[in-house]
Amino acid sequence: MFRSIFYYAHDQRDSDEKLIAINLENILATKKGYGCFLEEFGLDNGDGYVNKNNVDDVKEQIQQNIELYEKRIEVLNIEFIGNVDNIFCLLFQIQCKFKKDQTIHSFLFNLFRGTIS
Repeated sequence: MFRSIFYYAHDQRDSDEKLIAINLENILATKKGYGCFLEEFGLDNGDGYVNKNNVDDVKEQIQQNIELYEKRIEVLNIEFIGNVDNIFCLLFQIQCKFKKDQTIHSFLFNLFRGTIS
């Protein structure tokens, strides 16, 4: 299947959770100012640079991007569960509620790799 930042060819069997995860990955893996004409799209810290002083800023950017560009969910909590001393362990746990059916879901965002699991 062909997949780019703005297009994902999916079939009807794909779950809402999978489609939302793909969209979140596309949004959060984009560095602000690159790859999109939307001014607020993406993260300033998309290059993986996080330290103790800016974890809250990254969490705020994640929250803002989800609110602006993924309307199917409501963010309940974002928690940094990684290690600022290990660039490979920049993990954010995103707990959200799907507006369609009010179910609670959790996604793990790896800032360094730009992936959602």
